[in-house]
Parts: sequence; structure tokens; C-alpha cells
Amino acid sequence: MELMVVIAITAILMALLFPGLSIARETALKLKCSSNMRQLGTGITLYSTDHNDKKPRSLMHEHQLPFDQMAVTVEQKYDDDENTNPAQRRFVLDGLGLLIGGDMGCYCDSTECLFCPSHTNNHTYERYEATLEKTRHRLTFDQQVWSNYQYLGTNSPDDNTTTMRLGDRDLLVTDGFRTQADFNHGSGMNQLRGDCSVQWASDPMGQFRLGLPQQPLFGPTQQSAWFQGELQDFLFGNNN
Repeated sequence: MELMVVIAITAILMALLFPGLSIARETALKLKCSSNMRQLGTGITLYSTDHNDKKPRSLMHEHQLPFDQMAVTVEQKYDDDENTNPAQRRFVLDGLGLLIGGDMGCYCDSTECLFCPSHTNNHTYERYEATLEKTRHRLTFDQQVWSNYQYLGTNSPDDNTTTMRLGDRDLLVTDGFRTQADFNHGSGMNQLRGDCSVQWASDPMGQFRLGLPQQPLFGPTQQSAWFQGELQDFLFGNNN
């Protein structure tokens, strides 16, 4: 009987503690995520110093693929691509990937800063670690790498703005939103601003997440259509 009483009391205490522990854990993960974004902000600043005050280039943005700007590497295209052996496909650094390697060196201390600790989809640091470790030594890679963060430094209304003129209203990086499963936090997202501050954009009802595609979108027509409206307003609506 005494053992049953102890078990019952323990179960009650655990039931009371678990919600608090869960909240504390998620708060810690959000802080780690915001720390990652600050590293990316520092990396963008250092990159711009070496590139005439320009932000990292995004081939995905130039191809009108805003959802795919989570890509760290993109496929290197040639005129005879239709005859290329799939095993010989090569990928180059792009967007945030330019901060972790390339011809000008590395602008972030660790490639792990590209991955949110709250991420539960299959684009994890462990999955890409072997490829990312080569960024300091190579310019092309054998697979596409997806970060957990969305690079938006080239999506603002004035994407030619130099980093010297950026402020807290300019959006550079957010949590990933390529699909619903890529959205890192349930109740909102961290956002890296042009002054390298990180702000929390609250979305307690999950409207932004629920407005995301469940599967990856292909082609500029599909992606541009989805990106318009509420998604774009949530990201840039308060920046005007």
C-alpha cells in the first residue's frame, strides 16, 4: 500500500512538472536558435566587408524560388545537363552557404550554426556533417544541402540595399519555411534583422505554419504564387 501511495504521488508530481520542463526546454532551444542567427548576422557583415558591402548572392532568388532559399548548395548547371550522368552532378555553395566556405574563406565559426536545435524534420546537421566539413577545402560538392534557416536578404522590396544601410526593419534570415515540417518552432519564428538583432515573431495560432505547403513546391510559378499574400505579409508587412 505504501509503495502504491509513493508511485501515485510520484506520478502526480511528474504530471505537474512535465509541462514546465517542456516549456523550459523549448525556451532554451529558442535561445540557441537565436544565437545561431546572430552568428549568421556576423557572418553576413564579414562577408559584405570582402564583397563591396554586398549581401551573399542567392541563385535560388534569381531563379524566383523563394521557398528553396533554405538551400546551402545548389546544382551547378551546364548547357549539356540533359546528358550528364546523375552520379556526376555537382553542387556549389549559395546563399547562407557562402558564409561557411568558398574562395574567400569561412565567415562563421561552425557550420552547425545553419541548423536549429528545435528542427524535427530530416534536414539535420548530422545528415550533412560529412559534406559540410569539406567546405573549407572544396568549391563543389556531391549533394544538395538544406539548412534550417531561410535566407531572405535578397527578397526585401529593395534587395540592392547594401549592408551599411540595413536596419532593424530589414529582414535577412528567418526560421525555415520550405514546408510545414521545416518550420522549427510551433508558436512563431526567430528573425535576423539588418542591424544583426534577432527578434521573435509570434504566431500563437500557427497561421503562418498552416499556410505553408505540406510538400516541396517546384518551379517559379508555383512558388511565387504561394509566397504572395499572407506569407509575404507576415514576413515583410511590418517592415514598410
